[in-house]
Amino acid sequence: MAQLLIARGRKHIAQLVSSYTVPNFELEKDETFARLMEASGAEVTDVSVGYNAFTEEQYALAAQRLFRRCPHVDGIVGTDLAVLACMAEAKRRGLRVPQDVSLVAIDGTYVTRIGDMTFSPWRPWRRGLWI
Repeated sequence: MAQLLIARGRKHIAQLVSSYTVPNFELEKDETFARLMEASGAEVTDVSVGYNAFTEEQYALAAQRLFRRCPHVDGIVGTDLAVLACMAEAKRRGLRVPQDVSLVAIDGTYVTRIGDMTFSPWRPWRRGLWI
Protein backbone atom coordinates (compact mmCIF):
# COMPACT_ATOMS: atom_id res chain seq x y z
CA MET A 1 0.00 0.00 0.00
CA ALA A 2 2.80 2.43 0.88
CA GLN A 3 4.66 1.45 -2.29
CA LEU A 4 1.72 2.56 -4.44
CA LEU A 5 1.83 6.07 -2.99
CA ILE A 6 5.62 6.31 -2.89
CA ALA A 7 5.78 5.30 -6.58
CA ARG A 8 3.42 8.19 -7.43
CA GLY A 9 5.58 10.63 -5.44
CA ARG A 10 2.85 11.43 -2.92
CA LYS A 11 4.02 13.41 0.10
CA HIS A 12 0.85 14.57 1.92
CA ILE A 13 -1.03 11.45 2.96
CA ALA A 14 -4.25 11.17 4.92
CA GLN A 15 -5.07 7.86 6.51
CA LEU A 16 -8.71 7.25 7.44
CA VAL A 17 -8.64 5.28 10.67
CA SER A 18 -11.16 3.84 13.07
CA SER A 19 -11.48 5.19 16.56
CA TYR A 20 -8.62 4.19 18.82
CA THR A 21 -10.87 4.23 21.87
CA VAL A 22 -11.00 0.44 21.61
CA PRO A 23 -7.69 -1.38 21.02
CA ASN A 24 -7.80 -3.28 17.73
CA PHE A 25 -5.58 -4.98 15.19
CA GLU A 26 -5.80 -2.03 12.80
CA LEU A 27 -3.68 0.16 15.05
CA GLU A 28 -0.52 -1.80 14.20
CA LYS A 29 -1.31 -1.62 10.47
CA ASP A 30 -1.92 2.14 10.68
CA GLU A 31 1.29 2.78 12.62
CA THR A 32 3.38 0.61 10.29
CA PHE A 33 2.00 2.37 7.23
CA ALA A 34 2.73 5.79 8.75
CA ARG A 35 6.32 4.77 9.57
CA LEU A 36 6.93 3.52 6.01
CA MET A 37 5.52 6.68 4.46
CA GLU A 38 7.39 9.00 6.83
CA ALA A 39 10.63 7.12 6.08
CA SER A 40 10.10 8.03 2.41
CA GLY A 41 9.73 11.71 3.32
CA ALA A 42 5.93 11.88 3.37
CA GLU A 43 3.76 13.51 6.00
CA VAL A 44 0.94 11.27 7.30
CA THR A 45 -2.16 12.57 9.06
CA ASP A 46 -4.64 10.21 10.70
CA VAL A 47 -8.27 11.22 10.32
CA SER A 48 -10.74 9.24 12.41
CA VAL A 49 -13.88 8.00 10.72
CA GLY A 50 -15.31 7.49 14.20
CA TYR A 51 -16.25 4.57 16.37
CA ASN A 52 -18.74 2.24 14.68
CA ALA A 53 -19.13 4.69 11.79
CA PHE A 54 -20.42 2.66 8.87
CA THR A 55 -23.08 4.78 7.17
CA GLU A 56 -22.87 6.76 3.96
CA GLU A 57 -23.43 9.98 5.94
CA GLN A 58 -20.65 9.18 8.43
CA TYR A 59 -18.19 8.44 5.61
CA ALA A 60 -19.16 11.68 3.84
CA LEU A 61 -18.58 13.66 7.05
CA ALA A 62 -15.20 11.97 7.54
CA ALA A 63 -14.22 12.90 3.96
CA GLN A 64 -15.17 16.53 4.59
CA ARG A 65 -13.11 16.54 7.82
CA LEU A 66 -10.17 15.02 5.97
CA PHE A 67 -10.08 17.75 3.33
CA ARG A 68 -10.51 20.51 5.93
CA ARG A 69 -7.65 19.11 8.07
CA CYS A 70 -5.43 18.25 5.10
CA PRO A 71 -6.01 20.84 2.36
CA HIS A 72 -2.85 19.75 0.49
CA VAL A 73 -3.55 16.01 0.62
CA ASP A 74 -2.30 14.11 -2.42
CA GLY A 75 -2.82 10.53 -1.20
CA ILE A 76 -5.64 8.92 0.77
CA VAL A 77 -5.79 5.46 2.34
CA GLY A 78 -8.86 3.90 3.93
CA THR A 79 -11.54 1.28 3.64
CA ASP A 80 -13.37 1.00 0.34
CA LEU A 81 -16.45 2.98 1.36
CA ALA A 82 -14.44 5.66 3.16
CA VAL A 83 -12.20 6.13 0.10
CA LEU A 84 -15.25 6.23 -2.16
CA ALA A 85 -16.62 9.11 -0.03
CA CYS A 86 -13.24 10.86 -0.37
CA MET A 87 -13.37 10.42 -4.15
CA ALA A 88 -16.74 12.17 -4.23
CA GLU A 89 -15.50 14.96 -1.93
CA ALA A 90 -12.33 15.43 -4.01
CA LYS A 91 -14.44 15.84 -7.15
CA ARG A 92 -16.70 18.36 -5.37
CA ARG A 93 -13.56 20.34 -4.54
CA GLY A 94 -12.37 20.31 -8.15
CA LEU A 95 -9.55 17.82 -7.59
CA ARG A 96 -8.72 15.21 -10.19
CA VAL A 97 -8.32 11.56 -9.26
CA PRO A 98 -5.64 10.22 -9.70
CA GLN A 99 -3.79 13.23 -11.13
CA ASP A 100 -4.17 15.39 -7.99
CA VAL A 101 -5.08 12.77 -5.37
CA SER A 102 -4.22 9.06 -5.31
CA LEU A 103 -6.65 6.73 -3.55
CA VAL A 104 -5.84 3.34 -2.02
CA ALA A 105 -8.68 1.16 -0.73
CA ILE A 106 -7.70 -1.30 1.98
CA ASP A 107 -10.42 -3.91 1.56
CA GLY A 108 -10.39 -4.26 -2.21
CA THR A 109 -14.03 -5.34 -2.50
CA TYR A 110 -16.25 -4.97 -5.55
CA VAL A 111 -16.78 -1.30 -4.59
CA THR A 112 -13.35 -0.47 -6.04
CA ARG A 113 -14.64 -1.42 -9.50
CA ILE A 114 -17.98 0.43 -9.58
CA GLY A 115 -18.57 3.57 -11.59
CA ASP A 116 -16.57 5.49 -14.10
CA MET A 117 -13.40 5.42 -12.04
CA THR A 118 -11.69 2.68 -10.09
CA PHE A 119 -9.11 2.99 -7.35
CA SER A 120 -6.17 0.88 -6.23
CA PRO A 121 -7.20 -1.97 -3.93
CA TRP A 122 -4.95 -3.45 -1.27
CA ARG A 123 -6.13 -6.87 -0.13
CA PRO A 124 -4.29 -7.74 3.09
CA TRP A 125 -6.10 -11.04 3.63
CA ARG A 126 -4.53 -12.36 0.41
CA ARG A 127 -1.16 -11.77 2.02
CA GLY A 128 -2.16 -13.50 5.25
CA LEU A 129 -1.91 -10.28 7.22
CA TRP A 130 -5.42 -10.05 8.66
CA ILE A 131 -6.10 -13.67 9.51
